[in-house]
Amino acid sequence: MSLLIALTLSGCTKSYMKSFEPNVIVTEPTATPAFKDENVNLINDAGWEIPPYDRKDGERYSRREKTARGESRKVTVWVFHVKERVVADIPPHHAEHYEWLVTRVAELTGNDRRVFCFEITANPFLKEYNGNGMAASITRYRVCDQDGDGKFESKGFVPLVVPGWVK
Repeated sequence: MSLLIALTLSGCTKSYMKSFEPNVIVTEPTATPAFKDENVNLINDAGWEIPPYDRKDGERYSRREKTARGESRKVTVWVFHVKERVVADIPPHHAEHYEWLVTRVAELTGNDRRVFCFEITANPFLKEYNGNGMAASITRYRVCDQDGDGKFESKGFVPLVVPGWVK
């Protein structure tokens, strides 16, 4: 059962919800070598690990994104905030006393509510994090299922391209 509250402000609809269960298919990743594709995404055929996050509370909104063929697709985004200390699986921060911590995970779904991509937001924090010490920068990267097999094999910082299998 879901509780859904929708707010409409200036033509933008934002929804807040409790207890939503999308159609997520995630296989266990295994340690396999990664390589870069033509878009400079890192590819791991076994799938990348998704950072842990609490799906209890989330907010939802919709936006339009393009496919590789230039077609526009409606994408639903479910945003969940990470409350625990999770280090992002990306190259280290350029300042050695900082590390990237995951602060937000967003699930991107098509009309069938099947997750095709995760947008992960990370902020740099002091390694000896005590609740303070966040630097004023942010990064976002995506982990996506390019072929619909349930393995999120593509990881990168490039603009989102909705895979062709997404409805």
